[in-house]
Amino acid sequence: MELQSKKNFYCYCVLVAILIIVHYVIVLNPNISMQPGQKAIFSWPAIGVLSSLGLLSVIFLNLTKLKGLWDTNVGIKQKLIYPVITGLLFGAIQVAYDIITGLSALDAANMGVESLNVAFPYSIAFYFGGAVITNILYYLILIPIVVFIVSTKLLKGKSEGIVFWTIGIMAALIEPLTNPGLNYVTQHGLTGIPVILFVLLINLLSIWFIRKYGFISAIFLRVGHYSVWHILYGFLGN
Repeated sequence: MELQSKKNFYCYCVLVAILIIVHYVIVLNPNISMQPGQKAIFSWPAIGVLSSLGLLSVIFLNLTKLKGLWDTNVGIKQKLIYPVITGLLFGAIQVAYDIITGLSALDAANMGVESLNVAFPYSIAFYFGGAVITNILYYLILIPIVVFIVSTKLLKGKSEGIVFWTIGIMAALIEPLTNPGLNYVTQHGLTGIPVILFVLLINLLSIWFIRKYGFISAIFLRVGHYSVWHILYGFLGN
């Protein structure tokens, strides 16, 4: 348990270091075409708050029986390769749907920008960092704290699975309900529904990977997804 706790902290330090690197990539390249909100998530205040809350949650994670950030009992294939492949396939399906519908181009036009994606090659750093931020914000901060308080303490270690899936599913709903949000259907009609379902599915898959293989696997699921949906698709002109 002590070894696992150390690995969780070491892994978390690497994740925070990635956010700092992305911050400097943005600062040292001020002409990168980015939306203000995209720059803001890698500002020092945002990194500071997110990193502090995430560190607190890692402490709680070490007090539960959940899979760790970098779980010692899970192989590299399960932690990295399977999630990346799943993310790549999912990203390819999403790109195919967008090519058919042209929804992202319409969204960019409505916002008055050429593309919703950060320009290549800066997109590599930005979306890798985005995968880290998304998973810390939606999953790492919420799940271990709730599981520790409700299951470990209040229920004396019982019903951990029920508590995990309850808070996990609730966490999985955050992104589709806010980004793109239900108003996406109002904007685009029925063609907008699959986009919301795509976002919901990637979040539910993330929860499943966290349960099976640990939190790092959910990050690499996003890395695979973003590599196709944001980086490659953006490089090809979307």
